[in-house]
Amino acid sequence: MVYIGIDNGVTGAVGIVETERTNVFLFPTPVIRELSYTKKKQFVHHLDVPLFATILTIAENLAKGNTNHVLAVLERPMVNPERFKATLSAVTCFMQQYTVLRYRYIPFRYIDSKEWQREMLPSGLEKEQLKDASLDVAQRLFPVLNLGESTILTKQTADAILIAEYARRKQW
Repeated sequence: MVYIGIDNGVTGAVGIVETERTNVFLFPTPVIRELSYTKKKQFVHHLDVPLFATILTIAENLAKGNTNHVLAVLERPMVNPERFKATLSAVTCFMQQYTVLRYRYIPFRYIDSKEWQREMLPSGLEKEQLKDASLDVAQRLFPVLNLGESTILTKQTADAILIAEYARRKQW
């Protein structure tokens, strides 16, 4: 079985873990930067759909093309009316990822951050401590992803590999 952990949002990541953990991959969510569609001059980030689909191909190849042996675990997006722009960005990215998964016939399920954090991270952490703890745990579980200055394992990417590892441990 191949598990894909998707930490939602344009600053998220995609982690891939096989049942035996022989192959582990981690990618920052691929994004494109473009001028906003609004009249105000500003840049926005959107999911790079073709590149995201290419990342999914890696998981499909590990499962030898059998998408019944692949499961994507998609973290629900943040929804906060006080942070309208961030919420809109997260929900837009979520829907694009959802669409690609459906188009590729990759089975998926949703997860709330608190569910995987409860098992993968130490208890009693404050909200601002979660990213540091996630990185620390991921570095210990996946030392091969922590390759010094060129590491892809960062505070922004650690959650994705832990989501995939949580699904692997649950044997979903």
